[in-house]
Amino acid sequence: WGRVRVGAKNSIVISSQNVFVSKIPSHLLELCHRIADPARDLCIVAEGNISQTDGGGTLWIKASGEQMATLTVEGLCEVRIPDVLHAMDFPMKDSAEVREALNRCCVTKGDSIPSTEAYMHASLMEQTGCTVVIHTHPTELLKLLCQTDADFYANRRIFPDEIVLC
Repeated sequence: WGRVRVGAKNSIVISSQNVFVSKIPSHLLELCHRIADPARDLCIVAEGNISQTDGGGTLWIKASGEQMATLTVEGLCEVRIPDVLHAMDFPMKDSAEVREALNRCCVTKGDSIPSTEAYMHASLMEQTGCTVVIHTHPTELLKLLCQTDADFYANRRIFPDEIVLC
């Protein structure tokens, strides 16, 4: 595979073979960069992830190891949602099997590999019908989880909006 670049109408083109791969959902990179703006204090440490589907049976997700603030087209991976959901039906004994199963679901090929959070993102899209999934690790939440009594926050419904937001 050659270097991936944006082609006409936001399509991804593999430059060495000039092969059309798929349409990139509009505004995904812009949204990712806005969420990762340090002034928002939403993405620290492991940052989180972002994905989007156009309803065509695939989703685009940030590749493993990519930074949200500097994400480019090359840092996106496209996976087949039905294949990801099907892979979840089988037991996987370790992280290598989790990764291998996900890699078989890829539409795009190249150096980038999809985040293993694609399983969660595909599930949320299938269960809710949403087209965009964003999760972050904001400072305020991490402060709660770093407390010695973090299980109090994690195991009890103490925030009324929890039901609406989850």
